[in-house]
Amino acid sequence: MPRAVELACQELLRRWKQRPEVDSRPSGDLVLRCEPHPNNESALGRVVRLSETLNLFMPLIVDDDGTAVWAGPELLHECEERKRRDRQAKRIEA
Repeated sequence: MPRAVELACQELLRRWKQRPEVDSRPSGDLVLRCEPHPNNESALGRVVRLSETLNLFMPLIVDDDGTAVWAGPELLHECEERKRRDRQAKRIEA
């Protein structure tokens, strides 16, 4: 992940925590997650797995230079399509 993206994420998290309604005590909620992946397939698979256990507010997959490759509704739609295809493939196998 590009250093500029990491710094921007840190700044966004810092500003988010500054809101008056934010409780500074630790909780189990995940605010931001940054993970490097070798390719789109791996990154999309990870978003699909995370979406099964977390409420993804604004998922984003960025390139090494920080350019958004997948974002927002387009990414969520792709994840839903992958889940649908996986369910369909499992039914055919059974």
